[in-house]
Amino acid sequence: MADIAADVTSLDAGAGTPGNGGLPDGAFHVSNDVRANAYVGAAPPPGTGKHRYYIAVNALDIPSVTALGITPESTPAALSFFILQHTLARAVLVPWAGE
Repeated sequence: MADIAADVTSLDAGAGTPGNGGLPDGAFHVSNDVRANAYVGAAPPPGTGKHRYYIAVNALDIPSVTALGITPESTPAALSFFILQHTLARAVLVPWAGE
């Protein structure tokens, strides 16, 4: 997800799901590893215990990543690479899924 404004403090459940909308104005998904513009979600195989998922939130010194050439067709790797030099702060959330 990219271009979430600094004053956004939460997202509704399902925000950004294809057909649902719910993203703040100007925000968009980049393509994921299966080339879909959506979050697929945690899906640990049954019986494999708890799995960690890392979600990084970056504060940038630019108003939009589109100035860096990032579009909804960009990959997460491209987004991460291009925002690196513009990151002011970063938080990493680590939720668990599974048994």
